[in-house]
Amino acid sequence: MQADPPTPPVQSHSRSIRLWLIPLITLLALAGGFAYLASVTPVYTASARLRMSEGFTPSSQRSDLLPASTFLHMQIESIESAQVIASALEQLRFKSGADPVGEVKRNVHVDVTPGLDGLVISVSWPEAQPAAQLANALADVYLARASREHGGGSDQRVIAMQQERQKLLEEQQRGQKQLAEFQQANPEFAAADAPKAASERLASLTQALTAAQLDVTNAKAAYDATAAMLDDPQKATNLVELNRGRGGFGTAETEANQTRGDLAQVQDQLVKQKETMLPQNPVLLATQKKVDELKTQLAAQERRCVEVYRTALEQQWQTAAHKVEDLADLVREQNALVASISVKSSKYAELAAGLKSTQDELASIDERLKVSQLITAVRGASLRLEQPAVAPARPSWPVRTRVMSIALGIGLLLGCLAAIVRLV
Repeated sequence: MQADPPTPPVQSHSRSIRLWLIPLITLLALAGGFAYLASVTPVYTASARLRMSEGFTPSSQRSDLLPASTFLHMQIESIESAQVIASALEQLRFKSGADPVGEVKRNVHVDVTPGLDGLVISVSWPEAQPAAQLANALADVYLARASREHGGGSDQRVIAMQQERQKLLEEQQRGQKQLAEFQQANPEFAAADAPKAASERLASLTQALTAAQLDVTNAKAAYDATAAMLDDPQKATNLVELNRGRGGFGTAETEANQTRGDLAQVQDQLVKQKETMLPQNPVLLATQKKVDELKTQLAAQERRCVEVYRTALEQQWQTAAHKVEDLADLVREQNALVASISVKSSKYAELAAGLKSTQDELASIDERLKVSQLITAVRGASLRLEQPAVAPARPSWPVRTRVMSIALGIGLLLGCLAAIVRLV
């Protein structure tokens, strides 16, 4: 067998360079990790532990007692309150920034222990010693306040709230009675939209009154216009011709039509006679006389038509005027009703608002009374300081081992990738 040919020196040198990329990039990544740790401000977390008294068990056999978890969560709200934090800062004479209470509140975290037997007060701060001092001060202030509250004042508060609740119940009953009596005395409020319906009816009546007033104006103008037609035959004739066949003249129109037909026949006869007879012919003169009589009769009948038509217009005018009077009365009555409903609506709203306010106060005091009764039921439950906070030796953030482990992993990964790329 022939031996493998020796590796050329150039390839061996290139391979060694690729292998050195891995430790080199890893060292650079570790250096970046050290630089990050040196640049960030560390955060130290100190915790104080509070434990519940022996006389209170996590699971009570009585349903009217406050469960341990609920009691502990109520204490969390108290510890994290601005009042407790401000008292703790005052006790330490601690100052930090323009809003020290807000800054501390953002860095305080209270948790219930897994066994539901206590609380852990944790404070995160850039320095270890202040973190421990703040955690212990919060625990001391809370325990002092809790001790004062458990001094026996709860029973008096519960009794006072029960008395206030009884007064509110009586006030609620009075409000309900007044509201029921008002609705019974004012049945229009049985409908929720009674004021709206009254206003809409007023608007409708007002619109109808305006239209009726316009009808009166038009009817009177038409009536006045016929006055001149009584003494002007030509205008009377024009009026009759314009309204012929509409039935507005009664029997006078029928008579006028008959006379008009007779006049047309006699006039045709007169025209023929004038063609064959002398002007002094007795027959021609008799026919002319007949024409004149018929014209006089037709003028009188047309005047009668105008009078009939004028009478009809007067009736329309008077009817429209009566309608206006009736609508005006209805509008006045509806205006009075709307005004009355407006006053009553204000009274109704006042009664309803008063009842709603009483019911809201009653619901609020029921909630506060429930909490106070629960707290009184666990009078024996209290917390004591089991383990004070101590200044931590190492920061809780950033964790050095975690940062350096991540930097090492990133360095190895990038080094291997660089070596592979060089190989290709």
